[in-house]
Amino acid sequence: GDNVYAYKFSENGKDVFVVWSTTNTTATLPFTGSAKVTDIIGNVTTTNSNSTPVTDSPVFVETE
Repeated sequence: GDNVYAYKFSENGKDVFVVWSTTNTTATLPFTGSAKVTDIIGNVTTTNSNSTPVTDSPVFVETE
């Protein structure tokens, strides 16, 4: 979406996305399956969707 920024890193078949936005929105990332989402202060959640809420604080999305 507009105002969403992301970097993708890949290692050993896993992708890690660092994602943030200048507005509160939802980012749809290019992966299938589940992922671990970690916020900037270390809170971890697991998602089975490639869409995740983003704000001006980066989140780290690691595919599983």
